[in-house]
Amino acid sequence: MRIIAAYLAAVVALVWVLLALQQIGIIHSRRSASGRIAFATAWAAAYGAFVASLRRRRVVLRRDRIDITGSLLPTRSIKLVDIVARRTNVGPGVPHQPILLLKDGREAMLPGYLEHNDALSAWLRTLPYRPRRT
Repeated sequence: MRIIAAYLAAVVALVWVLLALQQIGIIHSRRSASGRIAFATAWAAAYGAFVASLRRRRVVLRRDRIDITGSLLPTRSIKLVDIVARRTNVGPGVPHQPILLLKDGREAMLPGYLEHNDALSAWLRTLPYRPRRT
């Protein structure tokens, strides 16, 4: 998560540096000054929204339930007795993403870029692993 946020921060900084160089006349652009400022502001706003969404993602393991908060979605609370197994969503370009399988057949996806602590990792290991059906 920190690597992605740092990479995007570098891209936003580069956009603003290029904007400054265009404003002082070192780099020439066909766009108007207001268009360049709007473009750089849009990049900064998109970066801010992305970082805010990464900061919002979390999983809280409680005694009787697990609370899963995604980027823009509301928090989902699941009773621990309703979780029957786990599996992992993997693939090219996809991070190691734990998925909880529920009694009623639904799935609950944990955030892909999740920093595990010892308690959550130990709890996940207690759940039986079921590979994806192909």
